[in-house]
Parts: sequence; C-alpha cells; structure tokens
Amino acid sequence: SAVQCSAVMAASYLAAPRISEEEEAEEKASFTDAERLEALSDLYGVLPIPVSELEVLDDIGIASGRTSCSSLFPEETDAEIERYLQQLDEALDAILNDAAAADRGGEVDVALGPPIAAASAASPSAAPPPPSSSSSSPVRVSTASYREAVTRCPEIARSRDHRLLFLRAEYHRPTAAAVRMFRYWTDRTHLFGPDAFGNLLALSADGAATDRGSGHQYKWDGEITGPMHHDAVELGIGYPRLSPERDESGRALLIFNQSVVERKSAYDRKGMRRALFYRIHLALRDVQVQRAGFVLIGLGYGQIDQLDRKLDVSLWRTIRDVLPARIVASHFVYGSNKHMYTLIAPNIKFYFGRNARARLKEYRGNESDTIEKLSHVGIPATALPKEVGGGWTYDPSWYKKALLQGLSVDQIERL
Repeated sequence: SAVQCSAVMAASYLAAPRISEEEEAEEKASFTDAERLEALSDLYGVLPIPVSELEVLDDIGIASGRTSCSSLFPEETDAEIERYLQQLDEALDAILNDAAAADRGGEVDVALGPPIAAASAASPSAAPPPPSSSSSSPVRVSTASYREAVTRCPEIARSRDHRLLFLRAEYHRPTAAAVRMFRYWTDRTHLFGPDAFGNLLALSADGAATDRGSGHQYKWDGEITGPMHHDAVELGIGYPRLSPERDESGRALLIFNQSVVERKSAYDRKGMRRALFYRIHLALRDVQVQRAGFVLIGLGYGQIDQLDRKLDVSLWRTIRDVLPARIVASHFVYGSNKHMYTLIAPNIKFYFGRNARARLKEYRGNESDTIEKLSHVGIPATALPKEVGGGWTYDPSWYKKALLQGLSVDQIERL
C-alpha cells in the first residue's frame, strides 16, 4: 500500500548516512575567509554579494578585490587550449601506461595531487579550482572502456571538443580531467552497451536521426527508434529537467522536482541515468555552459512515496564524478513541507560533500517569497517551472525539439 511504501522509504532515509546540524555548524566554522568568499561568489555569480552575506567573513576587506565568480572562466586563447589539450593527453598516456604496468585488468590508482597553477599563470583572471577538488588520496579508475572507445569511436573519444568538455569541468587540471574521462567511458559503456560507441545525440544531414550502433536511420515523426527509444518514459518524466533559460551568469539550470517522479515501478534507474547523460550533453553544446557550469535547483514538493534515495544518490554521483559537468551552486526549495525537509535534507547534504555543501542555499516558505529570493541569486521566475510559481511549462517531448533545434550535424557529431 501507499502507506507501507512511505514507511519503508522514510526508514531508508533515516538509516542512510546523514550529516547532523552540529557537524554542519562545525564544518562551516572551519572554512577560511577565502573559502567562504569563493563559495559566495559561486552562489551569486556575476551579481554583487549582499553585505548581509559578507558579514560571515572575519575580514570583509578581502571581498574588495572580487571581480567575478570563481566558476566563470576567462576567455581561452587558441594557444592556451592547445597547451591544456597536450597536458591532458600526457596525463591520459601516463595513466594508461601505469595501468598496463600494474597488470590489474586495466585498473590503476591515480593520485590527483594539488591543482596546477598553469591556468592562473597564463591568465591572471583565471578561476582557481574549488577547495575540495584537490586531493592527495588516490582514486581507482578502470581504463578498459576508454581504450575500447579510442579504438571503436576515435572521432568521439579523441575529438578536440570532447576532451575540452572534461578540461573545462575540472578547471583545466589535466590529471583530474583524465580521471573523469576514464570514469565517464566506464559508465557510458555500462549504461548504453553497444550504443556507447556511437553518437548519443546523432542527427543525419536530412533531419533523420541515426543509431550508429545499428546504422539505422529514422525520421522525426514523433517516434524514436534510436538510442533514446528505450528511455522514452524516463526522458518524459523529466527528473531532472533543463530549464529553457540560463541564470544571469550564463549557467544552465538543472531542476530536480521530486513531485514529478512516479513510483519506482514506473521507471528504470539505469534509464534515468541515461536520460541524465542526454540532458547534460544537450546543455554542453553551449560553450558558455561548459565554462560557467550548472546550477542545481532541488524542489522538495513531492510525497514520501515518490522518493527514491538510491536513484538520487546515483544521479548525484554521476554528475559529481562522471559527466563533464560542474555544479557550481545549489538551491533547495522545500516550501512549507517541514517533514520532507527533516527527512531528506541531512542525507542529501551528506552526499554533497564539503565543497558542494558550502555552495548550497536552502529555502522554506511560500512560493512568492522563494521566487523573489531566487531572483536575488540571478535565477529569474521565467526559468522556474509553473509548479512552483514560475513561468515555464514543461514539455515531455522537449528532447525531440532540442535535438532538431538550430543544430548542424557537425555540432552533434563532436559530442
């Protein structure tokens, strides 16, 4: 029954790892002024940071030199891009060689190390990496799927545009970008099977779509028979959804609205992850989004039996560790649903980690107040769905229109 389902789901959230209010307060107290300012800069983007927010700084004077948010990249010269690509290739080769020497079926431990200073040296205005993005702890990656992709679809895996996605997601740090590429191809192969080595968003010149796995072509007559065909339900649900508008800093808005999720029997979790791949790649066709990143908006308006903790954790980890997407700020809206907030917020914040928690704002109250508060961080009401008082109506067939709208075949084939 619905009551039993709600009870089971509530119990799963309560049993899962959580961060307490005391732990969160201790963490906030541990931030340096520079870290606090960087987090505020990411939250507000190109907008001025309110004085009330700057009061969290011990020395407000350090904010006087702020010129733009840390998540916005400077213009990249052709020479800089070529240098970054060369550094990435060297990092990829080094990891592949280490994996071959380790003789563990393509697996190898990689130390990310401290962030490089090359970007800052080349461009004084270049953005510094986020505080938690550097780590001395090694991470294990599998290189097998990337090797297969280089062999089977070098026009994708080795393309300039594809590699740049990962460099920009990691602030031009070559080793971190290489690790993300290995993880990406491992997951892409797992999720898509043979279709992983074709263009996930491919279109042919005559307006028909092409499934490179089978070579089959089909017209856009309202039906899909290519890679997306298996995920029509998950794409239609829209969890998450891409807003048709950007925020005032040019960042893509990725909206997780819990109330649109049907009970688990209505969708497949792997299909939901594949749908996330499609959405992120659609947004990343915009170079501005590659540089500026994504803002996540979570809307906690659903019922308890609509929650799926395993799905939420898998989607977040896919964004955080796998896809060439950088979440620079998050805004969680719970409205007056205090019970939902108490149940899920500590879990979500636990999985976010220190860096993302510092860039999270939470909102409770009525719709009009929330809409106004979001406008203060550069998110217009027209970019929010009507379910929460915004001006945007979701179209379940959005992806068909998005694929055909203003794109050349050449643009699609480089993704």
